[in-house]
Amino acid sequence: MSDYGSNSQQYKIVAAGITADRFASGKVIDISNMITEINLFEDIDKPYISGSVVIVDDRAVLDNIDFRGTETLSIELQGVDNTKELLLQRKFYITAIQTSVRTNDRTEVTVLTLMDQAGYNTHAKRISKSFTGKVEDIIAGICISELGVEVDRSYCGPSIQPPMKIIVPYLN
Repeated sequence: MSDYGSNSQQYKIVAAGITADRFASGKVIDISNMITEINLFEDIDKPYISGSVVIVDDRAVLDNIDFRGTETLSIELQGVDNTKELLLQRKFYITAIQTSVRTNDRTEVTVLTLMDQAGYNTHAKRISKSFTGKVEDIIAGICISELGVEVDRSYCGPSIQPPMKIIVPYLN
């Protein structure tokens, strides 16, 4: 007999809410009870997480959102084992409505595609600057100042390269 804690695919949705800049200050549309499936993908060629979420809407909640491309989905996932620790707390941008199918008069199943904040910021900005310093300091500086992403360098040893000057032409 297996228990839930031994299966890495078992989790509980603690919170899931859609927000947008145009909503009234602090307004969050709670969809945690409407989510039936979450797929998150980590690609070796992309420095961000993408995914999709399947929502079964029987209260016409999504009809009232009027998606425009600036909506975000904040998700908190928790393990179902005895520790109940938070496994994931992340903010995703809703990049598209992949599918929307009406199953009956009151129910609609919608699949939304997601991209995490670092990926969204990467696609939204073009960097064209010159930088001076050690390579790892330059990369960490770009990540923090341009993308808003902290870089964990605790596992890196001391640098062996001297400081240098580089020009980044239209990095996207």
